[in-house]
Amino acid sequence: MFLNNRRTLIGKTESTPYTGATLADADFNTRVKNITYSREIVEFSRKIALGDLDFSESIMGKQQGKVSFDVDLVQGSSASTLPSWSKFLTACGFKVTTFTTTGISWVPHAEATHSPITFEVQEVQEGASPSVLVVRLVGCVGTVKFSIGSVGEPIQMMFEFSGRLDVGAVDRNNASILDPTSLSTVVPPAVLGACVNVNSIAQDLDKLEIDIGNDVQMWGDPCEDTGIRGFYIAGRETMLTCDPFAKLVATEDVYGDWVTGNITDLEITLSTTPPLKLSAPKIQLTAVGDGDRNGALTAEKTFRLERNAGNDIFEILQGTKV
Repeated sequence: MFLNNRRTLIGKTESTPYTGATLADADFNTRVKNITYSREIVEFSRKIALGDLDFSESIMGKQQGKVSFDVDLVQGSSASTLPSWSKFLTACGFKVTTFTTTGISWVPHAEATHSPITFEVQEVQEGASPSVLVVRLVGCVGTVKFSIGSVGEPIQMMFEFSGRLDVGAVDRNNASILDPTSLSTVVPPAVLGACVNVNSIAQDLDKLEIDIGNDVQMWGDPCEDTGIRGFYIAGRETMLTCDPFAKLVATEDVYGDWVTGNITDLEITLSTTPPLKLSAPKIQLTAVGDGDRNGALTAEKTFRLERNAGNDIFEILQGTKV
């Protein structure tokens, strides 16, 4: 028997892209939750003209898998300490820049679209000396959403990856089970005392989502036993949605911004040590709808994040830039 609550996930950036990484206990270093996965094998069905109504045996083709999970957005133990979740962002096309000892930034960038990661999901069998069932995905590339589910909760990074199915199911004995050895002890910050500004105007919202919107495509390869080398990012459309209360035009001219296609900016500052800031230098309002929150009218706003000089459509900054 396997229990959902005992499912674990380990990941490591591939030193040679699209070649499976060797995983160890030290790679089991990120606190993840809500792990789901699927295994997919393409079936080539055959309706042979034999004068009857039935199918002949199918041919099984490409073998791929998907894995999704959530991670709390938490800062490193110091401005120059790389949080363990950084490896997931690099596999979503984020470029990492270190500013001496003062800070680190993550920016979606066209130069960072081939940094795949290897994942293993472990299903733990119940028993005194449990073995595990292992599903292994290689050449994984994905996309991510940053979500404020409600004020007072941590920001969630919601990842979804696709990869080639290197091992669909294999047993691993008790002595070889991978266990966490270096999990961060930093507690993720709640969205409290956190300023969310659009065009320097504070947004009294309850929910917000930034969908990086990577277009992840398969890299087919007949030389591979699975028919797939891995996955890559072919495009990106990054969108922001939020639900602030509706305001007078004199306070925030939402509909004027919408009609004129006005370019504004986004900045989210979390009260952490070291500080964390999420920002987008150019956002453009594409839709406004009327909503309701506890009986009050909200302006349900949708923005597209536009390209800025240097391709920095969005940035996470830990610490400062010096």
